[in-house]
Amino acid sequence: MEEESESESDPLGGPSAGGGPPLDDRILTVVRLARKDADGLRRVTPAHLSSELGLSVEDATRELCGLLAAVGSGAGFVFERVEMPTVGGDAPDGTNESAGNESEGKAVPPAATAMVFTFPDDFEGLARRSRRSSDWKRRLSSSAAALARALKVFTAFGLVISLAVLIVAAICVLAAALVAMARGGGDGHHRNGLMHRVRYLSLQLRSMLWLYAICGSAVDGNQDPFLREVAGDAALMLSLFCGNPMHPFFWFRVGGMRRRWARVRRGRGWGGVGLSSWSNGNGGGTWNEERRSSSSSAEQRGLLSMAVEFLFGPEGDEQQQQELEKWKFRAAIILALSSSTGGQGVALRDLLPYVDGPPVSAESASAVGETIRIVAYFNGRPVESAENGSGIDSRFCFPEIVSEMDYQKVMALADSEFSPPIFESGRADLTTILYREESHDFGGTPSAEVPEYLHERPHVLTRMSREDFGRCVLLGILNLVGLVWVKSAVMPGGLLQLPTSFARGKRRRGGNPELAAAASWLVIRVLSILRFYAGFFLLLPIMRLVVVLIRNHFVARRNDRRRAFVRANI
Repeated sequence: MEEESESESDPLGGPSAGGGPPLDDRILTVVRLARKDADGLRRVTPAHLSSELGLSVEDATRELCGLLAAVGSGAGFVFERVEMPTVGGDAPDGTNESAGNESEGKAVPPAATAMVFTFPDDFEGLARRSRRSSDWKRRLSSSAAALARALKVFTAFGLVISLAVLIVAAICVLAAALVAMARGGGDGHHRNGLMHRVRYLSLQLRSMLWLYAICGSAVDGNQDPFLREVAGDAALMLSLFCGNPMHPFFWFRVGGMRRRWARVRRGRGWGGVGLSSWSNGNGGGTWNEERRSSSSSAEQRGLLSMAVEFLFGPEGDEQQQQELEKWKFRAAIILALSSSTGGQGVALRDLLPYVDGPPVSAESASAVGETIRIVAYFNGRPVESAENGSGIDSRFCFPEIVSEMDYQKVMALADSEFSPPIFESGRADLTTILYREESHDFGGTPSAEVPEYLHERPHVLTRMSREDFGRCVLLGILNLVGLVWVKSAVMPGGLLQLPTSFARGKRRRGGNPELAAAASWLVIRVLSILRFYAGFFLLLPIMRLVVVLIRNHFVARRNDRRRAFVRANI
């Protein structure tokens, strides 16, 4: 039992990996116990860390690279030539067996280049400070994401409610106006003629709504299915008020409209309503419809989805996809640089124009840390050469990328979104920040050249087209103006004045003044809240625009630094 417990213990003498300290703490312990060189720096090799913690050499190298980047100033690495040991070691007489082999003309085992990491005495405090900063950033990012989700639900709920209340209020105003007109007629004949005119107007409105619901896709390019659905439902509702429910043909007509509207929703029909062909009905029709719907899903955007992007910007999945595309861009760059050096590897200085956080200068303390992240990500290895430098001039080879990647990736670098534009126009125009056209071309590096640096595109408020962005702005303005008008109409002195207070000593016949005043007060408060929602619908994009402008300032500064590295090497 004691032997089993010892075999399951940690290589450092602590508990097993399942219940022991975290990996980062154990790495710090190994570095703390490492020997020092003449300059007082702790020296650790990936092989030593691998033997102590049971990691692979690649994982140990990656962990030490991450620790070097976290420590920053004072940490570094050097290359050392390590002679390969011979079988049996030294000869019994104390002479090296390899020397005898060399004198006899036999091949001497080649020497290998080992990467030795060096850390200062205060490395642990610097590393833990960097870890705390990263943890705080991660917590803030998680909190911001949770807040954004809650804000999205909060705003979307208010938007839907405010639009619904606005529509109901407009219907109530129309009904109140019709009742007032009917009561002001004086006699039954005038009232009967007025109701005929109202019925005629309702029929015309229903016809227009029904026409837009059926044929609206030919007008708006099938980009507002939500509005067409609302128009169709409103036309069905108006049918209930445009006939006599006691007549049997009334329900027959409503049933026919409902069946036609259901057929339109399913996508069946002729002409502009839908395409029906034999290929859709016979073998493979399901695949054709799925392919057509999936290819046009990006073009068919509902009003609510556009409003969500107008409020909160593009989805987070696009940001993650961009990060992956950035690493693919770097892999192609490494392949191109490796091919141009004739097997001499890639120097860290050559990777400076492609890092995420470019330092002020190549001699900055963070320059090695930023470039070594790329080396660790692609499993770079030191170049086996006695002329290999140290620090920012160190050279690494990437055998996996060179052997596995297709050279067509290099030819496609000119089409990458991270390729610098041919014509550098400085700061981004405001119109390109508000929305992005799908056919917009930023330009790029000529196909015969390798991109000189990684060019970050400016952040955008939305990725909608100009037409969709204009619709969202119009929706916000109409929503705000409509709620302000409705609230002013129900306030004292307005068109639909509500009894916010009751006269003393006077009670309306058949009513309760206290209840009416309380209901009126509640309606006014709800309208005030919805007006806040309507204003927030326009205020939130303005606040996001300020954040986007600040982020674009830092993007432009990083691009300028990367461009400066290229100019310095010319």
